[in-house]
Amino acid sequence: MQGTSRQSSKMASRQFALACLVILSACLPCSWAAGEVAEKEHASEVMAKAKRDEEELKDVFKKEGEEGAEGEEGAEGEEGGEEEGQEGEEEEEEEGEEEEEEHFSRRDFHDSAMLIGAVLLVGSLFYLVNWPDDDIRLYTQKIISSTMSIFSAVLMYQGINQLVEPVLEELNFWIRCLAQFVHCSIYIFGMQLVIANFSGILGEDKVDLDDHKWTIADGLRADFSRELTVQEIETVRKKEASRSVWVDKRGNEVPVSKLKVNLIQRNRQMRCWATLLAHMSGFAAINAGGWMQQTDTFRGSPLTALIPAILTQVVLLGLFELAICYRQSRFNALSGHHQNFRRAALCRKYCLEAEDDVCSLSCSFLMVQAARFATSGILPNVEGLEEPPEQHPWLGILLLYGIGILGSAMSVLFALTGEDEEEEDDEHDLKEMPKPPSRGARFWGTAVDAFSMVFSWCLLFGTRWIFERLKEDTMETVAGRILLALTLSIFSGMVVFGLDGIDDALRARGKAKAASKVIGIIINALAILIGFSWESCFDVGVAAVSSNVAHQRICKFSLGTFVFVFLVPAWRRHILTKEIALEAMQRDRRKGLEDPEESTRHLRMSEQPVA
Repeated sequence: MQGTSRQSSKMASRQFALACLVILSACLPCSWAAGEVAEKEHASEVMAKAKRDEEELKDVFKKEGEEGAEGEEGAEGEEGGEEEGQEGEEEEEEEGEEEEEEHFSRRDFHDSAMLIGAVLLVGSLFYLVNWPDDDIRLYTQKIISSTMSIFSAVLMYQGINQLVEPVLEELNFWIRCLAQFVHCSIYIFGMQLVIANFSGILGEDKVDLDDHKWTIADGLRADFSRELTVQEIETVRKKEASRSVWVDKRGNEVPVSKLKVNLIQRNRQMRCWATLLAHMSGFAAINAGGWMQQTDTFRGSPLTALIPAILTQVVLLGLFELAICYRQSRFNALSGHHQNFRRAALCRKYCLEAEDDVCSLSCSFLMVQAARFATSGILPNVEGLEEPPEQHPWLGILLLYGIGILGSAMSVLFALTGEDEEEEDDEHDLKEMPKPPSRGARFWGTAVDAFSMVFSWCLLFGTRWIFERLKEDTMETVAGRILLALTLSIFSGMVVFGLDGIDDALRARGKAKAASKVIGIIINALAILIGFSWESCFDVGVAAVSSNVAHQRICKFSLGTFVFVFLVPAWRRHILTKEIALEAMQRDRRKGLEDPEESTRHLRMSEQPVA
């Protein structure tokens, strides 16, 4: 059976690889179509102009001929008439042939290729999110979730920053850096308050986190996961059990189950807003450190450009120490009830994860800025773009890739040698309030995430340099950025299947813990890579849409707000829930839990509706 499953897995992997190549081949023409259309239009204009000049010359010659002798005029007129008649017939034949050959324009070809590529891409995602292997489904959900959270948060941040920048334009660089750090601190303290509010540590929270409620467990129903009303509970057959059957108004028997709905909803809410506000805080810190790098004090050499990355971390760690003191004071103010212990543990968990995300995101980007300065001799601007853009030698591209590989190796090394901090189990009672985090464990965890993100940034910008070498001004167009994102997405899909095979092989040799750490780091790095590559596409798309309006900053803010409000609920309810469920199933499986009912319970727990 194992051999058969492995063979089917290999065949499925090959089918996926073939499908990815088809997607790439279908989408490749899209990136160049816009340029080809422009070139063709320019060529047609040149030909039309040449025809007009030729006709004007014929008119001049004709007038000069009329002033000459009548005999010569007649002869020339007859010859000219015959020639013009022949030319006219030839032109009509050529136009007819062109009309038959070019029934579809280049724009039609561009749109058709884009349509086919989009359909194939969506179909591939459906294959991956429904893959038989739980790990493949988890990795896919992580990548999709990271992509949606990143560009939702970054577009919202950039929209707000569009309103902040006009106020700071007249200030000098140092005052602007200080203002950006204040901007970043607002997001950080907002993140702390939101997490504290959802965890319930801000006041006397009377919600019972252990309260089990009946919910619909039929995944084919439109009201799947809905909580039953008091009247509906009366028709549940075995009210004392954890799973039973409810009879609806039509007499249908519907499976139902008891779940801790309040705890599930709060976990999801905290995970959602901690992730979004951490991304926004991280980009605000990047902006502050980026402006510091642009000052004359630090832009002189790659070594001095690295100093703002360290100073940014010092400021962030100072803010996080204040946040830790505030959290511990709130923990101590709570009563000694076991549910308050759980609320405090949840708040601590999500706050520390968000703080590590902010530090690693800002530190990795600023370090890669300095690395790009060292390899190319050009310090990119605050947004990571080079002004003016230049083509880089292959040696510089290979050096940047080498720095990324070194970053991934350092990340794996830190992960394997660092301290393992115990995770709080939300399903069991805690005996005491959580203590402040170990600074050594926090440093190790931040270093692991930062070096893995260094790999992502280097791979992103190195591939961008390759595309700029292949064709000038490719990255200045929307199509070029989409092609870059598609290429990196396909590459990441291939790597995911390879990592899953390595994971299975290491687990067969009894090295499950090391495999889990290493593969988890690489998957997170790939998720960040794909997320920021697609965010770049949306960023230039928003700029293109707002380029023809009078108030561009307000338009960018409105578009960012609309995308944020539209996508975040869908991401939280339908994508983040699946990610949480698959993480729970993988965690239980790796702990040696093989009870299928217990895994199903975790899947159901994470699919409850959000209030």
